[in-house]
Amino acid sequence: MRCQFFPPDYKCEKCGFVAKKRDGSFIPDLVKTCSHKECGCGCELKKILSSLFIYSSPQCNCEKYAQIMDDWGPDKCEQELNQIIEWLRNEALKRNLIFIEKVAKFLVKKAINNTRKNQRLR
Repeated sequence: MRCQFFPPDYKCEKCGFVAKKRDGSFIPDLVKTCSHKECGCGCELKKILSSLFIYSSPQCNCEKYAQIMDDWGPDKCEQELNQIIEWLRNEALKRNLIFIEKVAKFLVKKAINNTRKNQRLR
């Protein structure tokens, strides 16, 4: 099943993914790639970043990294926190975004905690 996005926030009620740019315009290409699967740490991190108007692009490795994080699960992501932070740093540099390591660690830990919370609720 595909996500359904409705104005004004273009947020899927099932998975929480936001398909909206900073300028408020809808991003139709994201609708095609989003489906309701179990959301792991990578998926959770993508949701958090999208709420900050940071999205993956065809030129980045974000989807690959998110899938690796989903495959790893919360415990392994916690062990590999420094690797994940390095991925985020490299992607931020490619996009000329400001990178603050403490903020990145907070966001990754939040994604890990969200995943654990969702696993307990299932």
